[in-house]
Amino acid sequence: MGDTNGNGLAEVIVGWPISTVGARDDAGAVVSIVGRSSGLSASGARILHQNTPGVPEVAETGDHFGASIAAGDVTGDGRADVVVGVPEENKYDRVNVGAFTLLKGSSVGLTGVGSQYFDQNTTGVPGTAETNDRFGDVVTLLDLNGDGKRDAAVGDRWEDSDRGTVTLFRGSSTGLTPTELITAASLSTPEIQLFAFGGSIAQ
Repeated sequence: MGDTNGNGLAEVIVGWPISTVGARDDAGAVVSIVGRSSGLSASGARILHQNTPGVPEVAETGDHFGASIAAGDVTGDGRADVVVGVPEENKYDRVNVGAFTLLKGSSVGLTGVGSQYFDQNTTGVPGTAETNDRFGDVVTLLDLNGDGKRDAAVGDRWEDSDRGTVTLFRGSSTGLTPTELITAASLSTPEIQLFAFGGSIAQ
């Protein structure tokens, strides 16, 4: 849930990764169901996908946009934003490199305007977009430094021969900025070897 329009009533944000967009099966979408004083209503619901104006990239078969979602105020404007995982995004002539998109809240609710897109070849993001990484398979939003803006933690359990990583992105008034990569190898000990690290992250 998240109050994407700042009216004090939360919306229910639903990931719909197997939805068809145009003729593209399993392209995926996100639905924001409006909160009202009388309860939830389908009236005024907003559906966003990779063909929505302002949302980066293009809806393609099997992208699974919305396979993971997290809501929270990234920009500090009092409205919830939504991080959307696209774990089967194909790019750079590679399959399932994975990505995620930040959709921003606004006075009218969740919108594609000002969206941000990240994969592991995006400038500043640690690592490299590789086949079957499925970056964005797990996403969450947390205020890691107590500044009132949510930061993103993005899991990639398939990275490094299934050892796994977590990439951190700092929230700011303009959106998210990549900051740090945490690997399973850096946390493992002679006694405990971590695998599929980043497969789940608490919010």
